[in-house]
Amino acid sequence: MRYQIARLECALRLWEEVCLILRTEDEIKRVGTSRPAQRGALVHAPDFRQYLLTSHGGRMMRRFELPETEEVLGCFVEAVPEHVLSWTTHSRRVCSLSASRQRQLARLPLENVCWEDILWPFKSFAVALETPLVDEFGFSYDFLVVSEDIAHGGVKQVLLISAIRPVAVDLRAKLEEARRGESLDNVLVMKALAERQAFGLEEVFLGGVRAAVNNSQDGSLENEVSCLLARLCLTLAHGDSREHTFRPLARIDRRVPAEPSVIVDPANVCEVGTINVRRVASRITPGGVPVPGRRGYQVRPHVRSAHKRRVAGSPIDAEKTIEVGEARVHEDLVPDGSLQSGAITKV
Repeated sequence: MRYQIARLECALRLWEEVCLILRTEDEIKRVGTSRPAQRGALVHAPDFRQYLLTSHGGRMMRRFELPETEEVLGCFVEAVPEHVLSWTTHSRRVCSLSASRQRQLARLPLENVCWEDILWPFKSFAVALETPLVDEFGFSYDFLVVSEDIAHGGVKQVLLISAIRPVAVDLRAKLEEARRGESLDNVLVMKALAERQAFGLEEVFLGGVRAAVNNSQDGSLENEVSCLLARLCLTLAHGDSREHTFRPLARIDRRVPAEPSVIVDPANVCEVGTINVRRVASRITPGGVPVPGRRGYQVRPHVRSAHKRRVAGSPIDAEKTIEVGEARVHEDLVPDGSLQSGAITKV
C-alpha cells in the first residue's frame, strides 16, 4: 500500500506547471525573434522525477534550475526541487505531529539552547502538522521540509507548504492550444493563476550553528518554526531507546514472502510505503518485512535516524551523552533506478 504525501506532491506539481507555463510563454515570444534557446528547468523539468530515482545522493543539477533571466512566479517555487531532492536522498521520512503532541512540545523549555546542541534525526526530513503555523499575513502552513543548505555552511533551510491546488486540470492542453494560436494572453492568465498558488510556499533559514535557538516569543513565523523543530529534535534525540517498537497499521501476513518495498515509478516519488505509530519516548525505527524460512523480521531498507544513547553499562537513569549518527540500513536491497519506500511516523 502507498500513502501519498499530498503537500509535497502538490508543491512539486506546481513547480512543474510553472516550468511548463514559462516554457510556453517563451516559445510564443520567440516567434520571429532571435531570443536565445531555452535551457535549464524550462527544458528538463519533465525529467526531474526520473532523476530522483537515480540520483542517490547527488546534488541539485543546474539543468533543473530556472534560468536567471526568467521571472519566477513566487520567489520560493524555484526552491521546491532542491528540497524534494534532499528529502528523497536523505530520509524519505515524514514526522506527523498531532495537535496534542504540538501542545506538549510547546511546553518544553529552550533557554540557553544553541543550534549546535540540536541533534537532527536526518539531514533532511519532513514534518506534518495537525495545527498549522500562521504567518503575519494569515497564510497557514501545515507541512515543513527541513533540508541542509550546504552552500551556507550546513545551515538548515525549511520549506513551508500550505494547501496548493493545480493551476488547471487540463493545463497542458490549454497551453498547447495557446502555443498553436500564439495567444500570449491565455498563457498570462495561467501564469497569474500559478502565481496565486505560489503564495502557499514560504522558506525560512534557521540560525547558524553557534547561534541560540530563537525563542523570543515575538510571534514571527521563523520563531515558531525554530522552536517547533528544536523541541522536536531534542525529544527524538533523548527518547527512551527501550521503547522502540512500531505498530504497523496494516497486518503483515507472515506466510507471504515480501520483497523490499521500493519506489520504481517516477509518478510515485512523493509516496511512502508505511505508516508507523511511535511510542511517546521511543526513537524512530521502521517496520520490518518477514524473512522466508526464518522467524522474525528483516527491516526494510531505510535511513536510521541520528539519536543519543547512554554509555554502555551505565544506569538506566544516566544521561545520554553519546551521539549516534544517521546510517543507511540494507541499502544494498534497493535496486538501481528505485528508491527506498520511506514512511510516515506518527509521534
